[in-house]
Amino acid sequence: MRDKKKIAIVYPYFRAGGGESVTAWVIEALKSEGDVFLFTCDKINVDILNKIYGVNLSPEDVKIINPPFSSLFSIIPGVGLLKYHFLIKHFKHQKEKFDIVIGTYKETDFGKKGIQYVHFPELKHDLQNLGFFSKIYYKYSFIKNLYKNLCYFISGFNEDRMRKNITLTNSNWTREMIKKNMEMDNIVLYPPVLDDFIDTPWEERKDDFICISRISPEKRIKLIIEIIKAVRDKGYSIGLHIIGSVGDKSYFKEIKKIQKENNWIKISGFMDRKSFVSIVSSYKYGIHGRKDEHFGISVAEMVKAGCIVFVPNDGGQIEIIGNKDLIFSERKDAVEKIIRILADKKFQLEKRNNLLLTRQKFSIENFKKNIREVIKKL
Repeated sequence: MRDKKKIAIVYPYFRAGGGESVTAWVIEALKSEGDVFLFTCDKINVDILNKIYGVNLSPEDVKIINPPFSSLFSIIPGVGLLKYHFLIKHFKHQKEKFDIVIGTYKETDFGKKGIQYVHFPELKHDLQNLGFFSKIYYKYSFIKNLYKNLCYFISGFNEDRMRKNITLTNSNWTREMIKKNMEMDNIVLYPPVLDDFIDTPWEERKDDFICISRISPEKRIKLIIEIIKAVRDKGYSIGLHIIGSVGDKSYFKEIKKIQKENNWIKISGFMDRKSFVSIVSSYKYGIHGRKDEHFGISVAEMVKAGCIVFVPNDGGQIEIIGNKDLIFSERKDAVEKIIRILADKKFQLEKRNNLLLTRQKFSIENFKKNIREVIKKL
């Protein structure tokens, strides 16, 4: 009888984002394909994965491996890249024990051929097509470059070896970024989005907007508030509910100050899946602010929940929406398009029905089937 395959999945830390969701569902998809091992710096368990990401894992489905330095790194903020490369170094010492390795974070040299799910190319960048905040994040500086090189040195990174991996990514927009910056072919595998939202009748939903987003400058929460305020100034009594963790404390303070001056704004932090689903399913409209969003898992979630969602004219989120009437170029354009939807019930339902037809692209079953097909190529 043939031994079960040993499958290693590598992801540094869990912060309830899109990359973490992909990781959880890769585990779910492959638990029946072999013995699964999750290499991570976080002290996480299957109960947390089940609660946050909606997977259905038991302790027997995945063995979680924490490198010996994990406890130290847990008290040091802001060194994510360093954590990852120490994690890869730890994995490389054991790489021959595993038949398959999958990294769900970024471009990675595993010491052997593997599968890498790249949410955005980190190794090289052409900044010309990126938004303002991404340009700041990826902007060259001597200290940043020194830190980056140190991280790659620690893991023994070899670019030629990395290029032999099978590369997956989250959208056609990111696929073109990888081809342009890295000159690597790659396969689009849309992230999975749960189908657990409540089918609340349209007429029973709130005539308000929901925004699911980490509260930090690149998400442009201030712009979203300005857009909703401008619509309100035109006579539409709509509110805004922001759900998201704090990504930047000083920016969060600014948003809280604005909220105190405007009682139509509500802010909620992290919540369990059941509460999240109930709230999102009760709104008619959604809005997203970041321009160069690589995919936009929160956008896909709002669409899955049956909301009409407005997004900026850039990034992978356009592939989710696919409708020019819901894609805006700047504030004035957003206000005009929102008012057109609010003012015309027939037009409103037409756009909602169009969005409902796109939901299958991001199904759990599609993702699981495709990831199983990919591992057969190794």
